[in-house]
Amino acid sequence: MNFIAKNKWLTVAFVILILLNVTTLAVFWWSKKVPLEEAVPPQGGAMTFLIKELQLDSAQQQQLIVFRDEHRSATREIRKKNREAKETFFSLLEKEGITATEIDQAATVSARYDAELSKITFDHFKKIRSICTPVQQKKFDEIIHEVLRMLSGPQGPPPPRDGRPPGPHPDGPPPHERPAPEK
Repeated sequence: MNFIAKNKWLTVAFVILILLNVTTLAVFWWSKKVPLEEAVPPQGGAMTFLIKELQLDSAQQQQLIVFRDEHRSATREIRKKNREAKETFFSLLEKEGITATEIDQAATVSARYDAELSKITFDHFKKIRSICTPVQQKKFDEIIHEVLRMLSGPQGPPPPRDGRPPGPHPDGPPPHERPAPEK
């Protein structure tokens, strides 16, 4: 008690600083609150978006689930084959003396799988559109490109891991890319 009585101004300053810290923390806490819908992305992505935007009834939602499952099973094997075709295509980089014809043939195999996937996906969305009412079909036509963007995933290169913009490293090139020292 003796310390507080002797250092009244120091005690007042200390209490004020504590109150300022608590106030600052409270402001950060309440200003960072984001509605739950915005904080957590909806599960299901494109499907949830379609249900919400088209205002599908329960029967349409059930049909949409059936269509989604059919689409997944129809594309699963093709995606696997396409991945293998691309691996085969890019493994040609390891070969010496590869001809343009061999490159074209390997690229064509992968392109066929891409085309097949596109056709299956087109038919999938055509089925979804067919269960919509005329009003929903009009809305479907307005949002389909946004749905396709959602399905294609993020666009562009990923951001740098350390927050620096792309470009030369401040320490110079990596050791394996540095010129050999002159002797």
